[in-house]
Amino acid sequence: MQKLYYAVLLAALTASLNAQLIVGVPDNKVMNGKDINPETMLLFKTTKTVFFYSEKDAPYYEEYGSKIKKNWTINQLILAPLSEANEYYKSPEEYSFLGYNMNTVVKTMDNGTPYVAAVRIYLDLITHNLDGESEIITRLVLGPDIKDLIYLYRNYLDDPTIETNFWKGDKLSSKSKNDLALSSNYIFTKAEFTNLYPGTLSIYLKQISELLEDEQTCGVLEKPKTESLAKLATSTLVIPEGILTDYSRWTQQFSERDEEDFFKHYHYDYEIRSMEEINNMILEGKNAEGKYILVPAISNTDQYMNVYSPSGEWIYKNMDVFDRDYSSKDFKKLSKAIKKAAKG
Repeated sequence: MQKLYYAVLLAALTASLNAQLIVGVPDNKVMNGKDINPETMLLFKTTKTVFFYSEKDAPYYEEYGSKIKKNWTINQLILAPLSEANEYYKSPEEYSFLGYNMNTVVKTMDNGTPYVAAVRIYLDLITHNLDGESEIITRLVLGPDIKDLIYLYRNYLDDPTIETNFWKGDKLSSKSKNDLALSSNYIFTKAEFTNLYPGTLSIYLKQISELLEDEQTCGVLEKPKTESLAKLATSTLVIPEGILTDYSRWTQQFSERDEEDFFKHYHYDYEIRSMEEINNMILEGKNAEGKYILVPAISNTDQYMNVYSPSGEWIYKNMDVFDRDYSSKDFKKLSKAIKKAAKG
């Protein structure tokens, strides 16, 4: 069984769309999930699925672990601290692993200097088939926080949390070797994702488990089947505060977006909340009545915006290819969709 912690994949990617959630074996273009071999599926159900959480998220998983695990019904789910990973890897035939996976594209400039051209990070569910070979059966595209994405592009920084040290040397210069062990350690221990935290993990677990149990696959073209989007016309959209942080790739500077200008085309109620508040809303149901949660993510060149209820009902999805940032037009599109749904 592949050791997820130490073995982060380095692979050249073809230009392709990416579904934020793929259930089934990802096809060659990473667009759709293919049917899982029935024998592999039966074997998977006999294993225990393990998700390793980092030290920074430990308080959530220790307090709400039982509630989170209730959303996973296809086999036994174990939420374990990363420090215990090696204990589980000693008996890989007993476990499937829900863990991070990274694809990186390294290119070379005209002067021969290599640079990291693309980074995609996934949360993959990896099991094994009857031959003992690892097999990915679900894939969630993750959106790293911008500070973490910069680190993964230029992973030689001593302290990626210091803004003035985000860039060293020439703009396009990069380490001659992409240090996979360093990147892997960073992803597991320090990185934050705009679409993955304990609250949203509980939502994804429910989605994935139900689809696997029903032997259904999903891919890039999937959209919510619910008609609940109209509820947003009389409800409040909860938006993570990080979306108001802008980063210019041209000036390499951070700035705060003007909230009024940014949401000028969104004609319904909204409120800005911290990730901690959103986590509590999902896991505790705290201040959740009449609220829906925006879950944004940017993966390399693709932008995703999904909306869920705190209980996990998926009511909206938008994906823009080759859109590396958010803008008021994204909320204009959402506003129009709500208006259309409300009219019936």
